[in-house]
Amino acid sequence: MSNIGIIILAAGASTRLGQPKQILAYQGKSLIRHITEAAINSQCRPVVVVLGAYVETIEPHLRNLDIHIVYNQKWSTGMASSIQCGLNAIGAIASEIEAIVLMLCDQPFVSSDLINQLVTRY
Repeated sequence: MSNIGIIILAAGASTRLGQPKQILAYQGKSLIRHITEAAINSQCRPVVVVLGAYVETIEPHLRNLDIHIVYNQKWSTGMASSIQCGLNAIGAIASEIEAIVLMLCDQPFVSSDLINQLVTRY
């Protein structure tokens, strides 16, 4: 296991869009599936995905992936609560974590190569 973990923030309600952007299609997959697979294919472990609004709609897009899903009950209070939820979860999963790559679910151009480059630069 790497000593650098990833937290993917995907708890928002996408109120401006009017539908959950996490499940918008991108290259034949949902955005959340695409970005989570990029995280899994990087050298970072563990991968934690923070869900909140639309959890029942989004969670099926993450089936059969080697990740940890956590639910932020306070998702409506903003991104900081999701970051805190993810940090608490990753700390409980892997106490030796040295650093975190913080990702958003709607960054389709982030690849596993880019994540690995960030880790190398770190």
